[in-house]
Amino acid sequence: MIENGARYFEDFDGVTYLNCAYMGPLPRVTLEAVRDVMPLQAFPNRVKDSFAFEFPNRVREVTAPFVGARPEEILVGSGSSHGMAVAALGFPWKAKDEVVVSATDYPSSVYIWSEAARRHDGVCRLVRGRKPAATTDDIVAAITERTRIVSVSWVDYESGEIIDLERLGEICANKGIFLAVDGTQAVGAVPLDAPAWRLSLVTVGAYKWMLGPYGAGFAYLDPAWADRIAPTYITWTAAQGAEDYNALPRDDYKWVETARRFDAPETASFLNRAGLIRSAQFLSEIGVPAVHEHITGHLRQLENELPRPFRRRAGPSRIPGPILSIEADDVSTVRQAYERLRADNFRTSLRDDGIRVSPHIYNTEDDIDRFLRVLRG
Repeated sequence: MIENGARYFEDFDGVTYLNCAYMGPLPRVTLEAVRDVMPLQAFPNRVKDSFAFEFPNRVREVTAPFVGARPEEILVGSGSSHGMAVAALGFPWKAKDEVVVSATDYPSSVYIWSEAARRHDGVCRLVRGRKPAATTDDIVAAITERTRIVSVSWVDYESGEIIDLERLGEICANKGIFLAVDGTQAVGAVPLDAPAWRLSLVTVGAYKWMLGPYGAGFAYLDPAWADRIAPTYITWTAAQGAEDYNALPRDDYKWVETARRFDAPETASFLNRAGLIRSAQFLSEIGVPAVHEHITGHLRQLENELPRPFRRRAGPSRIPGPILSIEADDVSTVRQAYERLRADNFRTSLRDDGIRVSPHIYNTEDDIDRFLRVLRG
């Protein structure tokens, strides 16, 4: 366990914050980094042309290790939806191509793939399992000969159900299927090696477990797929030679060969990029394995001591995740417990009538003990 992790953060107004899956708090060092760059637009005389590339390139350098990638394989975006849309709208669709999507994924992913399939005369198959969220077995069973894309969330945002990405990655790679992963509810809190697991895309909203600013994100795109994905968010920084403001390429432009050609607009946004850079550095200094052990240690304690009639919602997983959703047969019991927790200054989320608990390194065993006392009523 990480000792006194709370010292790196504000005091949350005295609230016991167990809600990182909702929004991760900015560490104090990140607040300082954001404050340092705030004057840049008030003093534009201090802004350099090179900032348009230095800020996003630094994002690539510091975020790449979180997905096991190289900086040139990272595209800089505004959240998980950007990376997913890059893949869905730029994919080389053919008529009747099929994309398999978990029906319980966050709606933005469902919307993106449904709309992309509709535009290209494809088929979007929504997978509903027997549990609250589709499992790895459910996704694998839904793959057919026409499946060219599979889209999943690594960790389900409601139930905490975890997809076995190593297993699914191998299956998809062997079939030539593009595997798109929303890693927002895990990256930064769970170790990941996207290339080793043969993942095609991992897109991340950085304001949760990466502890970054809202509106910051990044994605890994497998270089083997990059040349088959057409850039759809066309920005001036995607062109070769864009660094030379005095001679920007026009008629004879060519795209850069790196993932930069898929970046979102305005990637030099000082506040977002400086904040994400410092938060990623902070997490790297702590170490993702240490963060993962701290979080899952608290969740093990909570699960092991859950009083009746409460139970864990998600099924067992090979790699423990950062979310524990607590349910009961009687929905009113769950809702009443949630309100008792709020009244006692705990912050969790009520999702699909489950109490979603998502701690971080600022939480302690005492937080879990007090949570359990309130749960017992």
